[in-house]
Amino acid sequence: MNAGTLPSIAYDPQLVFGNVIRVGDSANFATPTVGEGIRICIERGNDLGIALGEAIDTQNPAPLKRFEAACKKQFNTNYYFGNIANQRFSQYDADDWDKSIHHIKYLSERHLVALLRSEFNIFMVFQAVFKMLKQKLLRKNNSHDM
Repeated sequence: MNAGTLPSIAYDPQLVFGNVIRVGDSANFATPTVGEGIRICIERGNDLGIALGEAIDTQNPAPLKRFEAACKKQFNTNYYFGNIANQRFSQYDADDWDKSIHHIKYLSERHLVALLRSEFNIFMVFQAVFKMLKQKLLRKNNSHDM
């Protein structure tokens, strides 16, 4: 049962606004596929703490800009593909969810974890799409043989 709300907007890479820094939910640090914002906040929070310490020590905002750039690099592509999945999932009815459970068995453990964590790379996306299309063609050919 889905009882939560997931972000349905693209990742906004601007986090640093002078002395104000967006963090947590306000920074869209929840994946568009399953949420999981706490994991991201812990991982990125440690990096932000280090950057804040450097910025304060040096009186230079450059470490915060590096933090912002690192977040953009990590999340931009992943959230792009995650939002595609999110938009598709938002259209599902109960039958579609039942069918999607059937498709999960065709994903490798690595691909399933990547989907849940919204951690995609182009090769992985193409590999997963190819595998799903292959299964669809096999099912279609098997149904014609009967």
